[in-house]
Amino acid sequence: METDDNIQEKILEGISEPFTIKSGRGFSNRKDPHPSLSDPIYKLQKIHENGDRHRLLEKMHINQVHDFLWFYNMDANRLRNDCKSISDHDWNVIVKHALSCKPGHGRYSYDIPAKDATMFFDSLYKIVGAKFNGKYTSYEELNDTQKGLVEVSKKEAYDNLKLVQYELKKII
Repeated sequence: METDDNIQEKILEGISEPFTIKSGRGFSNRKDPHPSLSDPIYKLQKIHENGDRHRLLEKMHINQVHDFLWFYNMDANRLRNDCKSISDHDWNVIVKHALSCKPGHGRYSYDIPAKDATMFFDSLYKIVGAKFNGKYTSYEELNDTQKGLVEVSKKEAYDNLKLVQYELKKII
């Protein structure tokens, strides 16, 4: 049995040449807290590059964050159902991270056929308002009839969005 005296005899002083400590290892794998619209889908939390979720979303033609937001805002329930293999907790993390995306400057519009109405979307593809008979109203302020028309026209609108070359502020 070794005593404290025997242990101290085995401890030797060490001297080394100067060396650099690497910090930030794995930095490229960290997720940005506010992804950009053009980031690959695997930059979202809970999605790993070439992982099962990444491949699942790619099969659905969701390759970038803006693709995810387009599908999510078009029909969140359908997207969730298509991704049912992802746990509710992880799904909520993915959605929250995508929605924290840095918004772009683009604005989108869709003219509702035969209704003298136009729907407006922000760069994250969220409906922000509509113009009826030449008068713009934010989505929150639309009446029930107007919201109903917007909701009914939503699917067709997402399939036919076009980039508007001017800012939404100029429409108001």
